[in-house]
Amino acid sequence: MKISISVKDRKIQEFLGEFQNESPRAAAVLGSAYLDYLLKKLLKSRLVKDRSLFKELDNLTFERRLNLCYLTGIINRTVRDDLKKINWIRNKFAHDIKLNTFMRGDISNECNNLQIINFVQEEESFFEKPRDKYTAAIAIYTTILKKRIKDCQRIETP
Repeated sequence: MKISISVKDRKIQEFLGEFQNESPRAAAVLGSAYLDYLLKKLLKSRLVKDRSLFKELDNLTFERRLNLCYLTGIINRTVRDDLKKINWIRNKFAHDIKLNTFMRGDISNECNNLQIINFVQEEESFFEKPRDKYTAAIAIYTTILKKRIKDCQRIETP
């Protein structure tokens, strides 16, 4: 994946600003929920236009939407793997009432392994904290998915 992204981009800055005052749990859950919404929107822009069947997409989990996006070729393996990590982190925060930090070992490790951060052109100090990596990844993938929605070619029926 060849991209050049700066977290200083205006749209990314606006998105990051929304998360600065949120608790770690809210940042994890809301960020992932927004990506889930974009995955559903992306599928609707790619799949055969049949509104009566689009409601079936509502019944899919984040991971199933994600895998369907990958299988239809609208995201690559790197994006899929990172979004799986983001969803895993979201699930940890959503189901562990005592979890209130991105600094816990398993959460921190997943944040540190988000591949998109390697493609961002910033000073390394910008991403010292796992939460910074997580929210930057959410913002960057939001930008990427919105562009894919806009540029996506719909599958036509024969």
